[in-house]
Amino acid sequence: ALCFDVCCLLYIGKSLEPIWGATELLRFVVGVNIAVATMSWISMFLLYVISAGDEFYLFAKFGGFHGVLAALMLALRQVLPEEPVFA
Repeated sequence: ALCFDVCCLLYIGKSLEPIWGATELLRFVVGVNIAVATMSWISMFLLYVISAGDEFYLFAKFGGFHGVLAALMLALRQVLPEEPVFA
């Protein structure tokens, strides 16, 4: 999964970086990653509370970069509508 995430980031980043600049692209990736992690934590905490203390939700291991990749593909589609995302 890590190799896939890095390859996708490099592929999409090479299209967005000349338009946004390296600093803005980094700020976008970090900001989206923080937002995805926060929302994931809130979701798992609420599931823990709703499930009356099922410890699966409290100690579940999850992670990923898929939220950032989805946001990058959306940004690519908005900035360069004619650019194919994966060709």
